[in-house]
Amino acid sequence: LMPLATPLPYLVIGLSFGLVFGGHVFGGTGRYFVSPALLGVVFLAFSWPAAMNGSWLPGMDTVSTWEQVVSAGHAVLVASGTGWLELAAGQQVSATGVGAAGACLVVAAFLVFAGLIPWRIIVGGMAAICVAGVGFAEPPWYWQAVLGSFCFALVFIATDPTTVPESRIGCWALGIAFGSLTIVIRMLNPAHPEGTLYALLLALLLTPLIDHFAGSISQSSKPATNE
Repeated sequence: LMPLATPLPYLVIGLSFGLVFGGHVFGGTGRYFVSPALLGVVFLAFSWPAAMNGSWLPGMDTVSTWEQVVSAGHAVLVASGTGWLELAAGQQVSATGVGAAGACLVVAAFLVFAGLIPWRIIVGGMAAICVAGVGFAEPPWYWQAVLGSFCFALVFIATDPTTVPESRIGCWALGIAFGSLTIVIRMLNPAHPEGTLYALLLALLLTPLIDHFAGSISQSSKPATNE
């Protein structure tokens, strides 16, 4: 979730902030409502944006790279040796230092088969980012899922058993919200070109509300019984 060249002191600060304010404040493991790792990275992104603006293309930071992708198209990535297959296979470092979208999805399939993560979040997130990406010409919709750390965050953070919604409807809603918000932030706010971190944070903050409405829908769909 962070650039490879992030200085070590920043990593220590982010880790400490995430553990204290994302975990221990709420009672420790199993009681937090936002992933401590995600909270720590977002804290660093707000506090030291320059340090978190890791290089993607040679001589360019993430913002400059993304502005070129949006204006000139994904051909600017292909010309630099960063193709769709390279990103999917993890052969090229992506915007925030996390790639290998294909490997993440393989691991996701194993975890779903083992019953460790809810498949609805994975399917909902992938479907949402592709469908929402159709509304923008560049980069193409099938590039959106392999850019940046979306697949990594979807598989390993959005499915954290402590923070996932309790209902099936809630899992669908979380995945769809995460994928859709990623596109909105990524494409409409050049200051935050990655979009994944903020999209996932917003989606997880909506989890209690999602569970509330999902519970109301489930209760209203049950037939009335006479006691």
